[in-house]
Amino acid sequence: MDESEKFMGLDAAEFESLFKEKFKPLTAFAYKYVKDLDLAKELVHEAFLKLWENRDVIDRNRNIKSYLYTVVANLSMNYIRDNKKFISTEQIYEWDVKPENFRNYAEQNELSEAIISAIDRLPKKMRQIFIMSRFDGLTHKQIAEKLGISPKTVENQIGKALKKLRKDLKIYQNYTKN
Repeated sequence: MDESEKFMGLDAAEFESLFKEKFKPLTAFAYKYVKDLDLAKELVHEAFLKLWENRDVIDRNRNIKSYLYTVVANLSMNYIRDNKKFISTEQIYEWDVKPENFRNYAEQNELSEAIISAIDRLPKKMRQIFIMSRFDGLTHKQIAEKLGISPKTVENQIGKALKKLRKDLKIYQNYTKN
C-alpha cells in the first residue's frame, strides 16, 4: 500500500454503517462515565462529528472503532472535568463527601485513560478482537464468524490481549483493591 492509499478517506456509506453499528454501544460506554443518557448520546454524536470532520485524513491502518471509543472516553472525561463546578447541591448530598472519595474519583479517571491507551497500543487484529469481545459483547464464535477465523484463535488473541493489558496496567493494580 503506497502513502496515498493509506489515507483514503472514509466515505458516507462507510460512515453511516459505522454510525448504525456503533451508536448504541458507544452511548452505553459514555453513559458509564456521565450517568446521563441524553448527555451520553450528545457526546457520541460529537465523536462521530469529529470522525466525519477528519474523514479525509483517516489512517485506514488505524482501528476506527478504537478511535471512536478513545474519543468518546476523552469527551466524557473532559465533560466531567469541565462541569465539576456545576454539580447541584442535591448531587452533593447524594455523595459521601470524603477526601478519599475525591481521590478515588481522580484515580478512576486516570485508570480509565490508561486502559484506553493500553487497548489502543494492542496490535491491530488483537485490538479488534478484544474490542468486539469486551465492548461489543460478541461471543468467540460470533467474532470468529465475522473475521473468518477459528474460535480458538479468538480465544488465544483475547488471552494474549489480557496478558498484555495486565502487564501494561500493572502499576494500577492497587486501584482496584480498594
